[in-house]
Amino acid sequence: MVKHVNYRGGKYNPGIYSTTFHLVFGVFTAATADGRKSREPLSNGVGPFTSRDKNGPTAILNSVMKLENELMTNGNSLILSFHPNTLKLEL
Repeated sequence: MVKHVNYRGGKYNPGIYSTTFHLVFGVFTAATADGRKSREPLSNGVGPFTSRDKNGPTAILNSVMKLENELMTNGNSLILSFHPNTLKLEL
């Protein structure tokens, strides 16, 4: 992307994040190799598609740490969800 310019002559700043566009773009995207069906939402960032995180948060973090973040000059997003009992404190 570095060698391309936008319609105003500026540089593109790649990023991997989506607040809500993953829902819209999913409608126009064919099925993917990870089992996501056609027209289902895409992942909402660099993490796995909903319900595809089979090996827990440590595996997700290990995978995300392998990304070349310096290439994503516009940033990225990782959203981790935990079951409430996982974070429950015993007093």
